Amino acid sequence: MQTMNKNIDRSDMEKGISVIVPVYNREKFLGSCIESILSQDYDGNLEIIVSDDGSTDKSLKIARSYGEKVCVLEKPKDCKDQGASGARNRGIAIARYSYIGFLDSDDYYLPEHIKRMVDALDDNEEIDYVFCRSKQEILSESGEKKIIDWTRKRLSRLDKEYHVLSRSHCINTNSIVLRTNVFSKVGVFNVFLSNGEDSEMWMRVAESFNGKFLDYFGSVYRREHGDEQLSLADLELKENCSSRIYAEAFARNYINKKSDKLRLLLIVRGLLYGKLSIKNWKIGILYNHIIVTIKLFSIFPYTTIKFLRFYLM
Repeated sequence: MQTMNKNIDRSDMEKGISVIVPVYNREKFLGSCIESILSQDYDGNLEIIVSDDGSTDKSLKIARSYGEKVCVLEKPKDCKDQGASGARNRGIAIARYSYIGFLDSDDYYLPEHIKRMVDALDDNEEIDYVFCRSKQEILSESGEKKIIDWTRKRLSRLDKEYHVLSRSHCINTNSIVLRTNVFSKVGVFNVFLSNGEDSEMWMRVAESFNGKFLDYFGSVYRREHGDEQLSLADLELKENCSSRIYAEAFARNYINKKSDKLRLLLIVRGLLYGKLSIKNWKIGILYNHIIVTIKLFSIFPYTTIKFLRFYLM
């Protein structure tokens, strides 16, 4: 985990939001991404930081065409390959405002998203980050664009309070806005992870800060438009990164006497699923669920009952 410079005071920043857009060769989509931020119904302070990761196409030219509306942050020539994590971290380091949001350069915000996020944080100082629903844009076999829900239709209490650990399709990086001072405590994105680095970050954030789910659709995630998109990464690489993320989360929470027992159970649950073979047929999936639940009950009898109750709420 990388940490921010502790000598930098991030607690008394000017009100507003910095939206960080990591980019690498996204000339086809970057313009619509930026436009979706600029067209937001939000009259507070706003900065867009396009943080490049070494693009060789026209991405930087497109970003600079917006003039002072967009801050273009080039990748340092001596910087090693750090992917989206490094680009986001460089953006966090120069962010000027009290809130930070993220938007991948091939995705876009929906109307009123920023205003809803900022209003929610302004209205409740006890909340450190907020997140909402997302949609996804996919291409049919005929090449026709189709927009469907990315977020699960029903989110349980477990999904809202333990989003990354509960299930997939509960939270993504485009749908979250945080107070900037959160990063002073938890550090920044882990550049040593080649997959799952965003999930790992939200796990660390949720361990130390209070979040709130806002029930509306705020962004659209584009899928199936490029071989280099992270969702198409090698399965073995994903599994290795996931095992590392959960093992490190277990170590952090196990030594912390104040750690939430339900959080620890969910981490162990993730580790157990990682050890089971992946079966695509329904009976195999059900079998895995039963095996893991029985094992959890033998380790955390009371907490497993709480887990099942929260899952149904």
